[in-house]
Amino acid sequence: MKNCTSSEAPDKENSEVCPYSNADLQDETAEGIGTSEIKTTEYPMRWHKCLLVLLIIGAVINAMIGIAFIAGGKVLTIRGLVDVGVYYSTYPGLENYYRFSAVINIAVGVFQFIVWKRLKEYRSNGPVSLKTLYVLVIVFRLINLSWMSSVMNTNLFSAKNCWVIIGWVVMLIINSSYYAKRSELFVN
Repeated sequence: MKNCTSSEAPDKENSEVCPYSNADLQDETAEGIGTSEIKTTEYPMRWHKCLLVLLIIGAVINAMIGIAFIAGGKVLTIRGLVDVGVYYSTYPGLENYYRFSAVINIAVGVFQFIVWKRLKEYRSNGPVSLKTLYVLVIVFRLINLSWMSSVMNTNLFSAKNCWVIIGWVVMLIINSSYYAKRSELFVN
């Protein structure tokens, strides 16, 4: 079997050039793997590799936050470390919110892992799944802020919270453009 010298993807069709990165393919049993001349791709994939790392980190963090919400422990938020139990006693209406947030955070963590796997394997539904992830996170963030604002009788749509939402929108736009230029790489 041959492997790509650039993306390290296995070649399933016995071609001479990787369909993902246009780099030369070499037989994995041959000596000097990686020493052949690599054809440069039109678009580098550095951001793709960075995004894969961020997706895994985010998946773990979201799962941990969801578990902390369920256990009633301390949770790291934008405001710092928050003791969920204190909020339960101060705002009884937030218990349902935290149950909802627990399920959502765990679901988002699982979905982040699925998106990571699809992007890592260059599946055609990877970039679409990433867009879906961003849209869901933005919608859930707006729901969370609205719900907490109504229970706590305060406006939580502060500049800090709004900048987080704007950051997600910007990431959605940047990644949509990034993967649109590389759509030919995501074919399987």
